Amino acid sequence: MAIVDNRTVVDLATSAANYVGTSLADDTEIVYQGSNSVAENMTNSTRTILYNATSTQNWSNNTFLILVNCGIVGLLNTIAAGGFTVRFTGASTGDFFEVYVGGSDSWPTAFAGGWVYFVVDIEVASASPSNTGGTAPATTAIQHVGITATTAAMTRNVDNTWLNGIWRLPSGTPGILVEGQNTGSVDWTFADIESASETNLWGTFRNADGGAYVSSVPLRIGNSTDSVTHGFTDTNQSLLWQTAPFLADGYYGVEVVGSATNTINTTWGVKTGTGTDATGAQGILIQSDAGTSGLRWYLTANSNIDSFNAYGCTFVNGETSTLDNDNVETISSTFLNCNEAIQSSGATTALVSSLWQRNSVIDANTLDGVGFLKSEDLDNIKYSSFQFSDGHAIEITATTGDLTSETLLENTFTGYSSTTGSTDAAIYNNSGNDVQISSTGGNLVTTSYRNGTSATTTITASITITLTNMKDNTEVRVYETSTLDNTPPYSTPTQIAGIENATAGSTDARTFAFSLQAGTGITIRTFNINWIADDIAITPTISQEVQIAQRSDRVFSNPT
Repeated sequence: MAIVDNRTVVDLATSAANYVGTSLADDTEIVYQGSNSVAENMTNSTRTILYNATSTQNWSNNTFLILVNCGIVGLLNTIAAGGFTVRFTGASTGDFFEVYVGGSDSWPTAFAGGWVYFVVDIEVASASPSNTGGTAPATTAIQHVGITATTAAMTRNVDNTWLNGIWRLPSGTPGILVEGQNTGSVDWTFADIESASETNLWGTFRNADGGAYVSSVPLRIGNSTDSVTHGFTDTNQSLLWQTAPFLADGYYGVEVVGSATNTINTTWGVKTGTGTDATGAQGILIQSDAGTSGLRWYLTANSNIDSFNAYGCTFVNGETSTLDNDNVETISSTFLNCNEAIQSSGATTALVSSLWQRNSVIDANTLDGVGFLKSEDLDNIKYSSFQFSDGHAIEITATTGDLTSETLLENTFTGYSSTTGSTDAAIYNNSGNDVQISSTGGNLVTTSYRNGTSATTTITASITITLTNMKDNTEVRVYETSTLDNTPPYSTPTQIAGIENATAGSTDARTFAFSLQAGTGITIRTFNINWIADDIAITPTISQEVQIAQRSDRVFSNPT
């Protein structure tokens, strides 16, 4: 097993005779892969390097990668004026559609001596071409594909642009396969992928500035049919997707797959601690361009895997993260401007859920009334924070299983509506079932939910208050404020919590913790023979510490 280039070759530019242009030539000096490239002298009239497939091809739903070197980028027309294009034609080269991909004012980041990849989805290009000629062909009837260029002014008569290969990827196909392990039981890393790409002259996965990696293709780790061991482990790495304006969301992504007969383990980052104390760090940053030409990418780890662990990772501008497997752990990770994360499988016989612990959701790219984290088992959502942008934080999706006793542990929700039924409520019960949620700690409001068809929701929210800084031998009583009676005849107030002598903590810095329903008005009263403190009245909605300010009681300290 190895790391494999999974692209389909259209042509490796082995002969200029297979191309259409004005003054094409085979060049054995300006080459990235293979023995030669196809060269052209680009001038102030549009010239082409177009591969001729000799008959029309059904290339619908394919993304094309075209490897190019241009020595006159500064002399090209601007991108808006069509300085450099990727062109698709029918049987006649006069029947075409093309997209403007570069020019003197815009050019991809080059590698290995000036080589760049132009990555273009043929359906995106066909639907929104920058320019057409004659009768634009259907994507099912393409005979020529390649590039064109035009300079603002060119008097030199010399080859200045080289094409060194054309590949395609059918929709949903990974461009690089990472299978098996490196040597023995050593897992693969991102550095291994880059090394394989560089050694074999793919150019699709390469080093970028700042120590990051940049990829022009989606990746797949593992195999869904074999019976061997697959492994991938890495820390402290950054993976960036190449910016390309004529691609569809979901072209880029990472898929982790296995089979019933093999072993597949993938870990990004380091986990410390166990259970609810577990945290993650040193994870992977995966990011696409956030600009107008940026693409959203997918993460899938749910098919017959033995483990997938994202510890301390950061995912930026993602499309969908599908993590619906009991063997998935996502801990201390951040999802920034991502579409959604799927934690549930939609299983018909049993609830399936990954661990979602100490994660942060920031500026989620959700629509009004749409949930970010889709889950069928809230028990595994712990110590996480959700920041409102639009829609819901959590959507409950299960249609079967026992949902009558779900617990959300220490989760915080910022900016969500507290109005029941709002399309901006924190919880959207879309399960069709009666769901009873116990929110322990955190700040989930008991009315912040919306019911879908045939669904009912009950939220009880408890928080923890910790009193600190108390002197030794301090008695604590916590009353429900509304039951305190300050006029005779006095009635007995409702006590929520209390202790005769707070012994937790250290000498003269005692603590006392208790739980109560969020939003309950309470009055905290302390008693000490030598120290007094004012009553503290609060209505807490989140777990918090309350410092007790005790001062010396002169009456008890100096009774004479």
